Amino acid sequence: MNRLLAAVALVLSGLVITAPPATAHGQCEGPSDVPILIEYGSLAGAPTTVCAQGAAGMRALDALTMAGIEIEGTVEYGDSVVCRVNGLPDEETEPCTSMPAADAYWAFYMATDGAPWQYAESGVSEQVLAEGDYVALSFQEGGESLPTLAADAQLRADAHAPASDANAADEPEAHEAADATDESDDGGADLGLVIGIVVLLAVVGAAAVILARRRSNT
Repeated sequence: MNRLLAAVALVLSGLVITAPPATAHGQCEGPSDVPILIEYGSLAGAPTTVCAQGAAGMRALDALTMAGIEIEGTVEYGDSVVCRVNGLPDEETEPCTSMPAADAYWAFYMATDGAPWQYAESGVSEQVLAEGDYVALSFQEGGESLPTLAADAQLRADAHAPASDANAADEPEAHEAADATDESDDGGADLGLVIGIVVLLAVVGAAAVILARRRSNT
């Protein structure tokens, strides 16, 4: 009887259902995926590298927003001029009413794979991205300085798509695919639970039969 109880305990331990691992968010893999580099200078710490997936053909502003980058323009020039990125600089330092100071401003750069960074030909609200493009926003202080990280394969490999509900809403097809994956995972978990219960009932039934036989023989 002790062996039977041990077998039941073993089956019960196997019924613990673990959650499926989280799906990793995509990288910049295709030519239509645009890597975005944010270099804060003295405003913050290390540079940020994100990916705007499928952004070729979009305006740079839309790609930045899709990638989770918060952009604020100026009262006078609107979104054509980038005045604040992810809340920096703060309102006390830069009110963003007109053109930012000439020695403390966000520069908008473009590049293609392996080529040097260059000032974008248009503002972020007008610049249309093409396949193979890279985008950089670099905070300039005391004069022009190009982004320190090159627009190359390493930058592309480091660029990950953000994990946010807002981006899922901007990409309905990706959102639907994620929902389908979740439903599939839920179905697999339910099937595993049913199988586990069936196995448990079979073991308990076998134990009851064996116990009944032993009692009849005594």
